[in-house]
Amino acid sequence: MNLHSMIIPAYMNALGNLSGEVAKAVGWAGDSDISVDALLKAKLAPDMFPLETQIRFTCHQAREVVARLTDEPVPEIPQVSGLDALNALIDRTVGELAAVPADAFDGAEGRQVRLDLPNEMVFEMTGFEYVRDWAQPQFHFHRMTAYAIMRHLGVPLGKADYVAHALKYLKSPV
Repeated sequence: MNLHSMIIPAYMNALGNLSGEVAKAVGWAGDSDISVDALLKAKLAPDMFPLETQIRFTCHQAREVVARLTDEPVPEIPQVSGLDALNALIDRTVGELAAVPADAFDGAEGRQVRLDLPNEMVFEMTGFEYVRDWAQPQFHFHRMTAYAIMRHLGVPLGKADYVAHALKYLKSPV
């Protein structure tokens, strides 16, 4: 197993599932008394980011890990809002991930990665440590928070929606 096989397919699967969940949430909103705008502005707690920001951050985390592991400049966090723009961002991010060659991360496991955060905190770690201890948790935190916001509102989502990509492995009982 290498970093590419750990990151790219998993993030593409998760983003595809997120896209399906958002579509389901929009359909649900149309049948309920909540507007799509209210759906996108919903939060789990007052000090947390809303759904649309969680979607933007999920996409950013996917793009950031590619940049850091290929020693490219980290892209800015996408500043988009609204359903169409968010759907386009998810699609664009999946397309960018699909274009990452299998050997793109070769040697990145031992490369030094430095994270300079806005609050003057600095993290330094190897590429492998970065993926295991930072990139994966950050991506899945925002991904799961988006799911949790939709569930909290009452969108009828379940584990099958969260891991919809795994249904391709489902076999009939013997």
